[in-house]
Amino acid sequence: MSSRSADSPEADAMARVNHLRWIALGGAAWRTLSLAIMIVAAAKLLSEQPQLLTAMGALIAGNGILLFLVVRRRAASLLKSTAFCAADLGLAVTANFWASAVIPEHTVYLQNHDLFNPYLWGTTMLWTGLQGIRTGLVILVGAALPVQLGMAWLNGYDITSPGWADIVARDLWLLTSFVVSAIIAALSWEAAYSSAAAAFRAGRVEQLKSLHDSVLQTLELIGKKATAAELPPEERLSTIRVDAERQADDIRTVLAAIDGHHGSALDRELRDLVVEFHPRRLIVELIADELPAEPGPMATLAIAGAVREALANVVKHARVGHAVVRLTVRSGAVRVTVRDQGVGYDVERQSAGFGIRNSVVGRMEHVGGTAAIESCPGEGTKVTLWVPLRSQS
Repeated sequence: MSSRSADSPEADAMARVNHLRWIALGGAAWRTLSLAIMIVAAAKLLSEQPQLLTAMGALIAGNGILLFLVVRRRAASLLKSTAFCAADLGLAVTANFWASAVIPEHTVYLQNHDLFNPYLWGTTMLWTGLQGIRTGLVILVGAALPVQLGMAWLNGYDITSPGWADIVARDLWLLTSFVVSAIIAALSWEAAYSSAAAAFRAGRVEQLKSLHDSVLQTLELIGKKATAAELPPEERLSTIRVDAERQADDIRTVLAAIDGHHGSALDRELRDLVVEFHPRRLIVELIADELPAEPGPMATLAIAGAVREALANVVKHARVGHAVVRLTVRSGAVRVTVRDQGVGYDVERQSAGFGIRNSVVGRMEHVGGTAAIESCPGEGTKVTLWVPLRSQS
């Protein structure tokens, strides 16, 4: 798309998050509405087959949970997950096969008897938008003939004329769902990218203003400390060096963002998190070294997931709007720290919660790494993640 020529990966990341969110909202809402309509339209059949009504209620509840997670911006990993896509599609197909076997024979293609077929159309729309046209085509081919024939066979339905006409009619609805979803997905991406690019350019201006102010303040502070007669010369020099190094790190971070630094897969995952947590009113400052090698795909996902959980805890508990994520390489290992200056807590007295144990410590141990949490009341919290650089877990 030609409009995406001059902005950085952060704009792409923000656009991807926004695009996935709106597609997921539309797709899950459509599926929920289709089930609600079928409950009303097939009231007589459902009164005779209450187990079908229970299944439809469970699917409505499941889609309601998905909608809640999307609205709260906590479903990004699910929406990008191939495993979740396969499981969701499997559930839609299983529901159609099961209902075809449960309802009276020879009735699957009678009006308001193929209860879960509109749900399958909505599922096609959802994953075409989320995973792309190729995935949508695979779903379309599979759902258009094998699934329809399987439903007819399970129901004992005669697929000879006019049975074929019934199948073709439903396949045309399926094809329409795919085409509409592809068009909406393309328009959604363009709109999401235009919005994200504008936001990124505005943020770039703010970064430059902030950098300008920060450099001036640091230089003034260094000047004051250099002439502070009450401090010994060695202490003055050490303090000035620390301030200068901190300012240099800040400048490198901003310049990397302005230059559109691509970085490693782990670097991109962490930059996605910067974008993901911005709407949750948490400014995440990322300071990242260049990696000489990738830590491995599983290790990358484990680190990204652990950092997401740590940042989520900052949002929930720290009572601050700023956190620092630092990615460094030391002695053949990747080290990522998540630091906040929030309220903190007593690590010795307060045991780690489920999220820390499983989403942080458990994730890192699973890929041969470690996680450590340091915190004190009133002094913030620091989460340190470590994994071997060449881990191919």
